[in-house]
Amino acid sequence: MKKWLLFVLLLITAGCAVGEAAGPEEINTSVDSCALCHMGINDEKAASQVIMKDGTPEKFDDIGCMLTFMKGNEVEQAFVRDYHSHQWLKLDDAYIVQENGIETPMSYGFIAFKEKADAATFTQEHNGEIFQGMKVMDVELKRMKMHH
Repeated sequence: MKKWLLFVLLLITAGCAVGEAAGPEEINTSVDSCALCHMGINDEKAASQVIMKDGTPEKFDDIGCMLTFMKGNEVEQAFVRDYHSHQWLKLDDAYIVQENGIETPMSYGFIAFKEKADAATFTQEHNGEIFQGMKVMDVELKRMKMHH
């Protein structure tokens, strides 16, 4: 009887986990490349990532590449890295700063902050525009990308 009960509890626990969106995967700079531009992901702190509806992660070398990808694909969850701590944040919870003078791998000039105050301090010192969470999807990305 105890084995049966344990089996049922394991099934219930496994069933609960299936509906939850997975978190971001770690970036392997020697293997991973951007799902949009196909460049190698050399700068982990600039990387971003989405989890597709089927649970598949798609990794990006620049937040701008991720946002471009998101405009044409349905994703379950999107993640960016905090500019200071380099910890993963849900895009929904992040404050995104865009300023063309910020050097990023594909020159979109996006960086992310966990705290609004940190984003505000950065823009006071370096200029830029702050977007809260998914509001950054309203940006015209081609206008943002710097052409060298």
